[in-house]
Amino acid sequence: MHGNVSEWCADWYGPYSLTGARLVSDRVIRGGGWNGYAGRCRAADRSFGKPDNKNRHLGFRLALVPSESK
Repeated sequence: MHGNVSEWCADWYGPYSLTGARLVSDRVIRGGGWNGYAGRCRAADRSFGKPDNKNRHLGFRLALVPSESK
């Protein structure tokens, strides 16, 4: 999970007290990619970027929420 690519998150970047509020134009990026320093290769690493920024070091994680079976 760690070290593949840095991961785009749905939150807008800002102070933790404002996380989620769209007061800024940058999105949160978490973790570190294969091209970065080992110290940044952790889930707690937090940086930012413009939503239209793309490169081979950024990605996202898909998650499936299972539906309730009857």
